[in-house]
Amino acid sequence: MAGRTPHLLVTGTKEPRQRMWESIRLLRPGFSINDIARRSGQQPNDISRYFQALTKAGIIKLIECPKGKESRVFALVSDEGA
Repeated sequence: MAGRTPHLLVTGTKEPRQRMWESIRLLRPGFSINDIARRSGQQPNDISRYFQALTKAGIIKLIECPKGKESRVFALVSDEGA
């Protein structure tokens, strides 16, 4: 391995959370679980768990809470990554 340059580019497909994160950043003013599901191709249950973690960390916040779990509207509070 001596003399070889390391490759720093990520190859392959993106992880599911990366897809969700990119969708959140794109829709930052206001987005729902369904919005992210349509853009990222992930399941609403997985997105809901991800949103719980992001809310607990203070990265997103709930701004509107009409009837139904999927229709809640969130906003990006702190853009923490790539």
